[in-house]
Amino acid sequence: MFESQLIIAATDGNGKIIASQPYYEFLNGRKNLEILNYYTGEKLFDILYDDLDIVGYENNKLAIKIVYQMNPVQTTMSLLGKIAEAVIVRRCHEDEEINRKWLSIARRKKAKYKTVAKFKAVGTGLKSTRNLYPNLYNPFDTQRDVIWVDDEGMRAMIKTSSISGLEAGLQLKVSRNGMGYFFQDLCNLRYEVPVVYFDIAHDYDVVARELLLEQYSRGISNSNIILEENFVRASAIDYRGYEEVCFYEDLVMALVTGKMTIDDLLVHKDVENNPTFKNSLITAMLSQLPIENIIV
Repeated sequence: MFESQLIIAATDGNGKIIASQPYYEFLNGRKNLEILNYYTGEKLFDILYDDLDIVGYENNKLAIKIVYQMNPVQTTMSLLGKIAEAVIVRRCHEDEEINRKWLSIARRKKAKYKTVAKFKAVGTGLKSTRNLYPNLYNPFDTQRDVIWVDDEGMRAMIKTSSISGLEAGLQLKVSRNGMGYFFQDLCNLRYEVPVVYFDIAHDYDVVARELLLEQYSRGISNSNIILEENFVRASAIDYRGYEEVCFYEDLVMALVTGKMTIDDLLVHKDVENNPTFKNSLITAMLSQLPIENIIV
């Protein structure tokens, strides 16, 4: 007799299971790529193509246009940081309450709803920012991944009793090892805006505890306040956004290591019957070809 178990599965159009995995394993271990791709592959493609503009053509195939880092894990986490930027901006545009929460953290002051209505989130490294606010576009900004601007492009500012005159913003970090990745930068007060941590391995508490101990050792009496203002757990503010970024990890790793291709992300997208999408791909392809290869 087999023991009963809860599973998560993806089915085709006829209801046939094409991939399945124990539910606990899916939530806590490496996720089945077919299930992940069926669930969120198309959304990941949209982020890579529309928001980050890092999908292009190589040898007549879709590919990611990035410079790979020393190892696949570093490359994956770097990409996830950019993806997190796109996710936070989109979530702020979709949900006024989410926008209020993140803007309040960025300004270190609870934002009133009239202020929230005035400002919208902008990613400093996103394609939309490059098109709409070229003066704000800076994909190499080491301080602010997300900022807020009004209709005239004026930036929201930090307003507290102790800080003023600084542009409000968020610096995003995605990692499985916060202690090894950015802990020393936190200790050295490298960032002038709050750091938002997408702790994929749930190690926020470890980093926060060590940061408090470090601050106590320096004789900082209001360490708890400083921690809350400067080091933020992403899942505590917007769990859905945090979960979305975490779900992308295995897919991005598969793309980086060559286990999947960009085309695989579109396996469930009806490209042929979506002329707008198809035409945009063709235009992108032609724009990257040498002029002598374009036949009019």
